[in-house]
Amino acid sequence: MTEGGRAVAAARWKTYEPGVAKLQRIAVRRLYRGRSIGRLIVSAMERDAAACGFARVILDAQCSAEPFYAKLGYATISAEPFYDAGILHVRMSKALR
Repeated sequence: MTEGGRAVAAARWKTYEPGVAKLQRIAVRRLYRGRSIGRLIVSAMERDAAACGFARVILDAQCSAEPFYAKLGYATISAEPFYDAGILHVRMSKALR
């Protein structure tokens, strides 16, 4: 997502396993947070994954972002937080259909 030719947010998704897509690298520049940009990006990736035949999406959320994803319908599925790049994360999942 850009504004005035400058990136304000980015994300990607890929196949994790048959029927499951993994959302990754979801980021919104600090100045643009709180404007629903993250929600719009996640929603767009979910629609795209569903259109490609995926039934479920997963993501590894920083623990500080867990409430954000919970509001979007994601459930935490990891038993314990884990470190990724030195930051605590939890795995979360959501059915698309």
